[in-house]
Amino acid sequence: MGKILALSVALPIVGAVAATGYLTHQNVQSYRTQLAAVLEETNASLYPQGMRITLDSVEEKYFGVVRDENYVLIEMKQGGRIMGFHQQVIIEPTRAYGTFGIDPEVGMAAVMLANAPGLIDGQQGYWEMNGSTMMLDSHYQTGAFDLRLGDGPTVTVAPLIVDTTMDLTGDRRSSGKITLASVSLNKGNGAGEFSLNDMELTTRSHVMGTQPFVDRINYRVGNIAITEADGSRVLLRGFETAQASLLDRGTYATLITASMDDLKVTLASKDLSVDPSALRLYVDGIHWQSLRSVSEQVQSAGGEDPAVMIRALSEVGARGASVTLEDFTSSFVFNDRGPDGIGAAGDVKATGYYQLAPGSAEALLQEWAGRSEAGLSVSLSHSLLQSPLAEHMLALIDAGYIRDDGDRLVSELRFSGGNLTANSLPLDGLVSAE
Repeated sequence: MGKILALSVALPIVGAVAATGYLTHQNVQSYRTQLAAVLEETNASLYPQGMRITLDSVEEKYFGVVRDENYVLIEMKQGGRIMGFHQQVIIEPTRAYGTFGIDPEVGMAAVMLANAPGLIDGQQGYWEMNGSTMMLDSHYQTGAFDLRLGDGPTVTVAPLIVDTTMDLTGDRRSSGKITLASVSLNKGNGAGEFSLNDMELTTRSHVMGTQPFVDRINYRVGNIAITEADGSRVLLRGFETAQASLLDRGTYATLITASMDDLKVTLASKDLSVDPSALRLYVDGIHWQSLRSVSEQVQSAGGEDPAVMIRALSEVGARGASVTLEDFTSSFVFNDRGPDGIGAAGDVKATGYYQLAPGSAEALLQEWAGRSEAGLSVSLSHSLLQSPLAEHMLALIDAGYIRDDGDRLVSELRFSGGNLTANSLPLDGLVSAE
């Protein structure tokens, strides 16, 4: 998903650049100055993905009123060119507008695009800045992709569409939407199929100083279907996840939700059906500057040095944090169709929390247990006692780790001072503090 977000940032960059040119009253020198500023702002969004965008070449006409510009998206670690973009900018008295698209002859993308000419042949990219409202709108879509390899695999991809809107005043509030109607892969010769339908990603963000801040992300998939040659099948319907974040006096908090309508898995002799499920997770107390520092340190190290990652995360943990599992609910039916198979059906509900007390960053790995406080309340349906898990469940009930409340099976897990308990009974040996 990160790469898709980065692409949505890179494609409409020209509109923002052209708009700044308009705002500076067509002064070419000021335009160049603002161009550098907008590129820096955009790259702040791309850096966490290991990429940056540069202006590779430009040709000006009519005293700068018309500009032909070429940009390159670069992979920062190796310096390789990922892909190129070209655009034409036109600045009028009451508006600025232009067209843009992917250059099929630049970067690593050129090799891939050579086998998918429809993606580029059918692409459309345009933007417009309204001089009275100071709003910038952009639209980009690829062509369709349909590749058939003789009697073998067939890949079909519907146009990818990216729409963005940005307020060029104040903190540059913006929104974006990426949609993909369908992707399908048929391996051919009965080897199996894959399909994804109705994918949509939406974002809302603004700029704090020169740094981008994503206020909300929503991701949804209508369905994903997988069929293998042996008859195994997976069908996921109505998957959706969202993340809403805020920053208050230097403290970052975010609410994460996830849900699905249903999941069905069919294997040779087993079936699993998961009914509507939902999760709500709230993270609070994160020191924002430390979190930004994590991103910068990991990026500068190329994202491959575990020591850098641990050190950076320790800086975040030194300020403390809290995580609250506000709700998790799911139900399922499992059917074993084997000769001695036993099915199972039930549901699970859970709530919980985790709190990390502030302290020394250097000693976090040694002190995390003593600085941690956590709890998890789990409630299971009584029907699980008539399942393949029954023997294990009864053993936990006999030990007191699960309490039988008649129609529910309940366990209250707690972790404090380095000690883990279930229903106030110690679980020795599972977790130990240094």
